[in-house]
This record gives sequence, C-alpha cells and structure tokens, in this order.
Amino acid sequence: MTERDRDHPFAEVATLLADNRRIADTPTFADIYRVSVRLEGQVVAGVRVERLPRSTANDLLRLVPQTLKWGQVSSFWAVLFWIADQDDRLDARAMHSLRELRRRFNRSASHSGAASNQGLAADLEEADATGIAPAVAPEGLAEMGLVGPGQHRRRQEATERLLANARRRRATAWWSEYGDIVTEWSGPQLTLEWEASEIRYYGPSRFPDLLQTADYARYVIRQDSPGIDDVTLARRVELLMRRQELLRRSDPPNYLVVIGERALRDRDTPPAIMREQLKHLITMANFQHITVQFVADEEAELLLRPIPMAITRFTEPGYSDLVYLEHHALGIYHTGHDKVSYFALRYNALLVKALLPHVTVGMLLDVLDRLPPEDH
Repeated sequence: MTERDRDHPFAEVATLLADNRRIADTPTFADIYRVSVRLEGQVVAGVRVERLPRSTANDLLRLVPQTLKWGQVSSFWAVLFWIADQDDRLDARAMHSLRELRRRFNRSASHSGAASNQGLAADLEEADATGIAPAVAPEGLAEMGLVGPGQHRRRQEATERLLANARRRRATAWWSEYGDIVTEWSGPQLTLEWEASEIRYYGPSRFPDLLQTADYARYVIRQDSPGIDDVTLARRVELLMRRQELLRRSDPPNYLVVIGERALRDRDTPPAIMREQLKHLITMANFQHITVQFVADEEAELLLRPIPMAITRFTEPGYSDLVYLEHHALGIYHTGHDKVSYFALRYNALLVKALLPHVTVGMLLDVLDRLPPEDH
C-alpha cells in the first residue's frame, strides 16, 4: 500500500478485504464477479449480496473512490467468505469478521465526513438481512438513489420505447439485408443485444446461438426446418455468424449462459459435429466475459419451463432489463418490473443449481473424451 493509500480514510477497510482475499486463496476479480452474480440477492452470512463487476472489486482494493459504499464492501466480504467456505483446503473462520469490517467501515466513514449517509446504507443492509426496516426519511432514500415504484415505472416505459423503436427499425437494423429470414418477433432481440452490457441466457436443450459452430447451427436448423433450401440455410448460418461478432468486439457484453444437460445427451447430432461444438464451447468459456454452466434438467425444470430465455441488461442507465422468451413459433418480451424480477430471481436460482464454470469445463472435456473416435 502506497503512502497515498495509507492516508485514504478507508485504508483500514481495504486492508481487511485484502487480508480476507488472501485467506480465500486470492480469487481473481473475474472469479469474484462470477460468484457475486451467482449469489446476487441471496443472504450470505448476514449480507444480502450485490453484484460486483471486476472494475468495482478492483477499485475497492485500490481505494479509487474517495468514499466507499457499504453494500459493495459487505458484498465483497460475503463473496470472499463464500469462496473460502466452499473449499475444504481453506478456513473461512480465519477471516476478519463482518462485525470487525463494520466497525472499521463506520470509523472510516466518520473520518471521511460521510458518516450519515454511510450509516444509513449500513442500516438498510442490516434491514435486508433481518427484515427489520429502519426509520428513513424519504429525502434520505432519494439522495441514496434507491429505486422506488416511480423509478421502476419510468425504467419500464423507457425500455418499452426502446423495444418499440427496435420493431420499427427493421429496414435500418444491422441485419436488414437478412430481413426476409428474420421473424417479426426475433428482430428486436437481434437489434437490442448489440446495446447490452450483459446478457443472461438459458438454453434448456441446445447450445446458445451465440456459441454455436457453423456446422452445429446448420444441423439444428435442418432439424427444425427439414424442407429448407440450401440458399436459405446458408444465409441463416451466415446471419448467425455475424451475430456472434457481438462477443468478439472490443467492448463485449458479459455473457452468462446456463445450458440444460439435455444438450449433451443429444444422440442424433453426428459425433464429428458435436466434437467441434464442444471444443468451441470450451474455448469460448475461457474468455473473461463469457461464463458457461450446465444444470441438471430436473433441477432446471423445477424453476423454469424448458423455453430458451435471454435477460438483457442495457449499457445506458435508465432502462429496465428486458426478458425475451423464444418459443418455436413466436417470441414474448417482458419489460414490467414484476415479470422481469420473477425471471431474474428464477435465473439466479438456476445459477445456484448449476455446476460451477470450472466444473462445467471439466465435464465438457470428459464428454469430449467419450465421443466415438473420428474416422480416418
């Protein structure tokens, strides 16, 4: 820690978190982000976990912001605790306690002159965990930027306008030259996924479009449309390959994928096509912005119907998330707070049931080894 860092009002907090990170075997910031997504909204050791983007976790330890937020600090602590608690080699009990973290945080906040708002944040965090609401003046909530019903409604209306605009933009969308093969219901999703900061996807029985090889895509399209002509088939595959450029651009969205194990048990897919698809999936899963997890079919179907689903979060603030359910012959969009929250919570529960990303990759390697050998 530099001399400047030691003079920072929250230096004690950063030191405690750094100690706990070492006890947790120094997980990467990408790992911390992935675990925070998995735990988001759940209470871990008395803390309701918030999502921690890689930059946020890094900034907390580097003391980039002058004033830290208790929700982020306590979530960082909870994620590290959870990581250590899951590993038999590590001792989560050796970590600095949440009580000690709160004591240091409150002392630091008072020194920084931000005690009142930070104390309110701590009280709200405790209320989330205990169900006991503190007395908070309405203006205090407004200053902290907490979302109320009015904001939910405004965000929903903004997303509905965005969706309506995407429906009108068929003639100027990036995929317009393929307009004759893009359905009315799927067009808005193709347009809006390019404006996403994050996409959470559930594929109950097939690998997601954005992670398919050309041969696998060609095969499943023929399965779905047996009478398709060669020209249309080639154009549909070409369109898919162009869609996939989204994940290769310089600022790609975070792409979190949960796939039902049924996709691996498809015995009809030719082994050569499946082999290349699995190799491609393993390669893509190694990119920091892509997380791939598999889930047992029976676990998934307790939470969600077996319908492909995408939850899109937009880069620009002021929009609600957008849920897209893709049926075989139609697509359904949800922008309302209640519906979006329902599917988001179900997706988070799905993440908890799913295999961890590194376990998923190991399983894919095992499946790859068991495929019939290639003909020579």
